[in-house]
This record gives sequence, structure tokens and C-alpha cells, in this order.
Amino acid sequence: MFSWRSVPRDRQLIIAHRGASRRAPENTLAAFRRAVADGADAFELDARLSADGKVVIIHDRNLLRTTGATGRVSRTESGTIRRLSAGFWFSPEFDGERVPFLEEALDIADGRVGVNIELKFDSRREDPGPLVRRVCDIVRDRPRRDNVLISSFHHRALELQRTVAPGIGTGVLVYPPGVPTTSGVRLAGRLGAGWLIYSGGNIRKAFVDRARSGGFGTLEYTVDGRARLRRAAAMGVDGVITNDPAAAAAGLAKTE
Repeated sequence: MFSWRSVPRDRQLIIAHRGASRRAPENTLAAFRRAVADGADAFELDARLSADGKVVIIHDRNLLRTTGATGRVSRTESGTIRRLSAGFWFSPEFDGERVPFLEEALDIADGRVGVNIELKFDSRREDPGPLVRRVCDIVRDRPRRDNVLISSFHHRALELQRTVAPGIGTGVLVYPPGVPTTSGVRLAGRLGAGWLIYSGGNIRKAFVDRARSGGFGTLEYTVDGRARLRRAAAMGVDGVITNDPAAAAAGLAKTE
């Protein structure tokens, strides 16, 4: 059973980016199931609020790229969103895939694997309260919470999450590239977060060492290809977020 409360030091975690998004359409139940089947330790997903307050799993603020429809997610009712195909663009076999609700994704994880819920907003100025509270309510209703990590670039959202649901794990996404390694560690400490999540363009060995000495876990995104996997292994990050968990597992095995 997976838990974000402990950081394994004997191996690197493999987190499927938007599910196994190289093998199935991103942020769909098919991608999450494939991630589990491919042996991922956890899968990452993007959570937004629909116009009627449902937590739907979709990356972009607009519907167009992954459903073909026009309009913003936040201004569209969940019933309308659910009638759209979230997989047609990937291949015809996935035409029946729909934009999932958060509850459905958590059902697939079922405590066996971890889930990294990235909170998405239309802008940094948006009030994070409605999405934070709804996501925390859903997670609190689950039999287990330690397999769930809530992350965001919107750090006010994480501050609120730690107040609303301090028992749920927190991951700090740090951007843009060039942010000093010390600032991320200080921010995570202030927020009471357990994990720091950096892009490959940001992360350095000095950051990993400082974070680990402070007791934080470190994740790097998005790690695809042998060169990136070798680099992540050499730096000692605790986990990689990848589009292809099966390939990442094979690649990491060759670095040992």
C-alpha cells in the first residue's frame, strides 16, 4: 500500500504524468488504469472546478485541446463536459473516454497506488478556496488519505489546504526556472509540505541535497528518455514524473 508520508531511499518512485499519457489519452480513466497496470507507484492528475462545482480532471483551462469543444472548464456545467470525448484526439479506440470526476480517479487508485492531485486555476489571482475545499472534502471521505498528495503552483492554495485538511500531504510545485534552491526549501517548510516538485530545467544536485537534508522528498518532471532518467538517478531525486511509467521503470533499472 502506497503512502506519501514516507520517502523510500532505496529506489526512485515512478509517478505517471496525467496517467500513462504516452499509452492512453492524458487525464482519463484509461490512462490511470494503464499507469497501474504498468507498475507506476502513483499517478498525477490535474483537477479543476466545473461551473456547477464538480471536480473534473483536465489540464487546460479551455476544453478545446483534449475534447474539441469550445469554452472554459470553469464556465461549463459538468453534465456538458461529460458528454464530450476526451480520447478521440489520441486514437479512435479511446473515443468513448470521458473527462473523469476526481472520485473516479481515486477509485482506480484504491489505496494501492498513490495519487498526486495538482490543483489548477484559470489565473494566480483566482480565489483558490472553492477548489481546495471541494477537493479536500472528497479526499477526507475516502477510507485512506495517506496515498493522496495535493500539489499546486498556486501557493496560496496550498496554504489554505494545510489549514483546511492538515492530514493530507502537500507538494510544492516551484517555477520558474532559475528559482534559487533555498527558496523552495524555505517555502515548503513554511507550508508544512513534505514534497518539493521541480522541473528538469530547475533541478540541481545542490537542491536535492538541501531538500533531503531538510527531510523533504523530491520529484522531477517530466522525465522521459534515457538521458533524463540517467540524470535524475545521478542527482538522487526521490521520484520521477513521467509520461511512460513502463519505459521509465526499464530505464531506471539499467542505471542501477
